Amino acid sequence: MGLLFQFLLRIRRQVQTRLQLKVVGFVAMFWTFGSVGFYLFESPHNPDLTLLDSLWWSVVTMTTVGYGDYAPVSLGGRFLIAFPAMIAGGGVLAYGLSVITTYLIEEKTKELRGMNDFNFRRHIVLINYPGEAKLVEMIDELRHDTHLDDREFVLLTDQIDELPETLARLHVHFVKGSPINEEALERAGISQAADVILFARSERDENSDSFNLGVLVALQSTNSKLTIVVECVSPLHKELMLKAGASTAICVTELTTQLLAQAREGLQIQQLFNDLASNRTPQQVDAVPFTLKGSGSFRFADLAAELALENVMLIGLRRGGTQNINPGPDYELADGDDLFIISSARPRAVERTAPTS
Repeated sequence: MGLLFQFLLRIRRQVQTRLQLKVVGFVAMFWTFGSVGFYLFESPHNPDLTLLDSLWWSVVTMTTVGYGDYAPVSLGGRFLIAFPAMIAGGGVLAYGLSVITTYLIEEKTKELRGMNDFNFRRHIVLINYPGEAKLVEMIDELRHDTHLDDREFVLLTDQIDELPETLARLHVHFVKGSPINEEALERAGISQAADVILFARSERDENSDSFNLGVLVALQSTNSKLTIVVECVSPLHKELMLKAGASTAICVTELTTQLLAQAREGLQIQQLFNDLASNRTPQQVDAVPFTLKGSGSFRFADLAAELALENVMLIGLRRGGTQNINPGPDYELADGDDLFIISSARPRAVERTAPTS
C-alpha cells in the first residue's frame, strides 16, 4: 500500500511539473507574440515606439496593471494583440493564484498533521500528549518565564493525528511520530534542542514509565546535553529515570499525597505551593547556583541578610544532591551550592567573595 502511494505521489509531482513548464512556456510565447505584434501594428502610428517599449507594454497588459503609458490605436493592435493578451494574462494570474493558494493550504495541513521538519535552536520539545488542557497550562507557565519567552515549542507525539486549534493558536509546532523513533526525533530538531519535557503517556498506567525509559535512551543517544524533565507515574521509578539520563524526575502522586496529608491536619497550603511554583505570580521559588570566591567561608545568615536587602529570601540550599532547608544561621556555604530562594527578580546566579579574617 505504501509503495502504491509513493508511486501515485511521484506521478502527481511529474504531472504538476510538466504543467508548470507548459504554463511558463505559454507565458513566454505569448509575451513574445504580444511584444512583436504590438510593435508591428503600432510603430506606423508611433514612430518613436521601440521594441523595448513593446516588451514593457506586453508585460503591463498581461499582468492586468495597465499603466496607460502605451495603448494600441490600430484596429489590429487592439483586437488581434491587446485583447488576447488581456485574456491570456488574466488566465495566467488566476492559475498562479490557485497554485499559491494550494501550496499554502498544503503547508498548513502538513503543519497541523505533524508532517513538517523543524530546525530551531535551543527550543523546547514536549513529548507525549497529556491532554489539551494540561499542555495549554504548561505552555502558559513557560511563556511567563522571562528566561524562556523567546523559545519555540515543538510537540512530538503519536497519540494524536492533528494539532488542536488551541495549541496552534499558541504557536506550538507539531511533529507526529513515535518519540523512540530516530527519524521523528530528527524532525523535531532534538539535536539542536535545549530542553525536553517528557510527559507520562497515561497518568494511571505504570507501563507509561517503561515507555519513557526507552524515550530517555533514545534522547541520550541523539543529544546528551539535553535538560530532560520527566513525569513518572510510580515513585519507585524516579531513580531509574535519573539513571537513564533524566535531569529531573517528577512524580505527581507524591505531591498529591503530601498535600492530602497536610490538609487532613487542617493545613491548607496547596494555594501557597501553587503561588510559589507558578510563573504567573509575583514571587517564585528558584534554585540558583552560588559562586564563592576567595579562601574564606560565608555564613548562611550573612548571605540571607544581604539577599533580604535585594528583596530575595534565602530558604535553603542543595549540595551534592542533598537538600537542606533552613540549615541554621551558622551553616557555612560552599562554592557550587545551589541556593533555594524566593524572589520576583529571579536572578540567574548569586556570587560573593569570602570575607577576609
